[in-house]
Amino acid sequence: MGEVGRAAKAESYLALTGHAQKLVLVEELVAWDDVNGFQLDERAGVEGNTALIRAAGDGNLDHLCVLLDAGCNINVADTRNHFTALHMAVCSSKPRCAALLIRRRADLECRTRNDETPLITACRHGDAECVRVLLTAGANVMAVMKANGASGLCLAAQNGHADVVGLLCERGGEDLLEQADLKNCTALVSAVRYAHTDIVRMMLQHRLHTHTLSHTCISKPAEYMALDAHVCAYDVADWWTPRGFF
Repeated sequence: MGEVGRAAKAESYLALTGHAQKLVLVEELVAWDDVNGFQLDERAGVEGNTALIRAAGDGNLDHLCVLLDAGCNINVADTRNHFTALHMAVCSSKPRCAALLIRRRADLECRTRNDETPLITACRHGDAECVRVLLTAGANVMAVMKANGASGLCLAAQNGHADVVGLLCERGGEDLLEQADLKNCTALVSAVRYAHTDIVRMMLQHRLHTHTLSHTCISKPAEYMALDAHVCAYDVADWWTPRGFF
């Protein structure tokens, strides 16, 4: 068997055309009489991607349009991580592809194997433009993962994605800032524990602007412990003390 035949077993012909960046190949394959809906959504490769998922990850808008017009299922997930094309677009930092998929009615709340919505995935990877696209489309900013109760804000704060944290705070407001995971830790705790001082200050400033900052705004014992235990707390104390909160 030739090299092409061996490659086709590992990855579908349609997905391989994405690597070649040849729109005409996609159009010709889609036009074949024996390419029906099942074959268009064929999963192949190590991760079990479809051609649509691969195109979203590659950032190829033209391929996405051809495949969607041909009838590809926009919400089919891969077999390894249960990523849809929208998940793949946001974790690959392809906001234009994400916007196109959303316009074509991609599910904003579908879940991966790790129970992440596209918004949670985008927050974890830290792409502010993808997060902005999802929030504008109405993605649920309060969504959490069932296994640990973590929200997109918690993941963004933990990983130091300040731009993403800012967008989420503006959209979610006080309810999101006060939301705790299953260990009773808020996003503020995550930011403190990982020494992201800029994010800690951003959250405190946001609470001040929304009139929620008070002596008891850090109300959970875990938050007190984190603030007392981490060197980042010294910067927080410097910010807070002149305002009469210590």
